[in-house]
Amino acid sequence: MIVILSLPKVKAQSSTQDVVYIKGGSIYRGIIKAQTDKNIQLLTIGSNLMTIDNTMVDSVKQEHIPSGYYMPVMIRNKGYFNVTDIGLMIGENTNGFEVETVNGYRFNRWLNLGGGIGFQISDAMLFPVFGSVRSEFLKTSTTPVFFADAGYNFASPRNNVYYYEPFYYPGDEKVTGGFYGSAGFGIKFRMRSEVAISIGAAYAQNRWQRTYSYSGGEKYNYKYTYQRMCLKFGVEF
Repeated sequence: MIVILSLPKVKAQSSTQDVVYIKGGSIYRGIIKAQTDKNIQLLTIGSNLMTIDNTMVDSVKQEHIPSGYYMPVMIRNKGYFNVTDIGLMIGENTNGFEVETVNGYRFNRWLNLGGGIGFQISDAMLFPVFGSVRSEFLKTSTTPVFFADAGYNFASPRNNVYYYEPFYYPGDEKVTGGFYGSAGFGIKFRMRSEVAISIGAAYAQNRWQRTYSYSGGEKYNYKYTYQRMCLKFGVEF
């Protein structure tokens, strides 16, 4: 199901529209959503999806949008989605950078379920694998969103490795992962195509641990818990 809304007025020269000129003098303006050797599907300024037979078409052009026109926005309420984020993580002594991607299914605007993977680097390299739930609050071109992730945090074997030669033996080290969770809010901006961009902020927690020994002697076990805020920028399809 697709809901069609309108964006606020746009200024002249700021964007373009598709214009279909019909034999006999009629003119249709909007966005071409599909075009084959038989017909054109045009999302019109009046937010109607119409099919125009090619035998009726005189020409198709792209023109600047006149001041005062409204352009439609398509909102997909159901179906596959992908969200890919980059983020800046901020925490006490653990600032870093992250990339994550989520693939899933949109049941409605309130319930988007999926699974994701990520890569985080600060003083440790972490690889979270998680389930994700997302919600959108408004049926408008700009809407607040909520998102929450939970899963397992894989840790790189080279995390926080300190060398004290000749006493330290890398073979004595064992690195294991732990819990990963994140939740936050953001703003989603829908575009004229089925692409959206988003900005947001989230609280995230990562856990992992490292066990090692010196010269084969007493074992030491260090448990790490990172609690950080993350500023995110994302693209959604």
